[in-house]
Amino acid sequence: MVKQNLSAIKKSLLKTKAVKLDQSADCLFVHRPFAGGDVQSWIQEGINGYKQWYQYVDFGDGIVAHVTRPPDWKAAPEFDESSGLERWKLNIKKNLPDLEGKKVLDLGCNVGLYTLEMARMGAAKVVGVDRDVYVSHRTGGLPKQDIVSQANFVKEAFSLVNGESLPVEYLGLDICNLRSVASLGKFDVVLALNIVYHTLDLMPSLLQTLSAMTDYLVLQASQGHTGPVGKWASLITHIEILSKLGFTRILIDSPLNNLQPVVVATR
Repeated sequence: MVKQNLSAIKKSLLKTKAVKLDQSADCLFVHRPFAGGDVQSWIQEGINGYKQWYQYVDFGDGIVAHVTRPPDWKAAPEFDESSGLERWKLNIKKNLPDLEGKKVLDLGCNVGLYTLEMARMGAAKVVGVDRDVYVSHRTGGLPKQDIVSQANFVKEAFSLVNGESLPVEYLGLDICNLRSVASLGKFDVVLALNIVYHTLDLMPSLLQTLSAMTDYLVLQASQGHTGPVGKWASLITHIEILSKLGFTRILIDSPLNNLQPVVVATR
């Protein structure tokens, strides 16, 4: 009943204005589509509405969404330089193939910065997947939030600012549901950055599913985690699983003093 009510409210209020609903100490926010008026005010309203900003986003003209951090999810600008497009430029973009005319999947796309960049690189279609309000990380610790709505907001904001129309769509999906992941179909390139290890012991099965969907898989490990997450997030674990799945070439891009090496697996 709660899910039905939330869905109905989201659909109706998308046509009018932003909405906040208290839900288990978290706050569901769905920003309204731009319907005229001041674009900058509309963008700022969206920035203020979404609690978690995993990536730093610069919308131009001095309007930015700073990274927010737990437990209070307040802006933490000191983390901006290690996220968003800075991370993209460091060791992600350079490890992608020519995307002209390609179909790309970004699993765990978050606010969608990289999906937009890949579309700008010439991809014919980019599908971004992340959690909506009904999906949670298996490892927990994140607020209940409609990341798909947030990504659509960012996409629309850049469309208004830059006057661009990009072939990008976003889907809410539980990546632990392997049938749902497989149903997305085949892709020329699949990105899954800092995400697959959050499925813990399901990680080998998830990677097996992804390996059947593409011959060009880009992952990002994390050497900063400890405990159960640390085991699955480690670079060694990524390499071992990918090798067993038959990838014949595994490239590691690990910049000095960076704890998030990119792993490129191809056949």
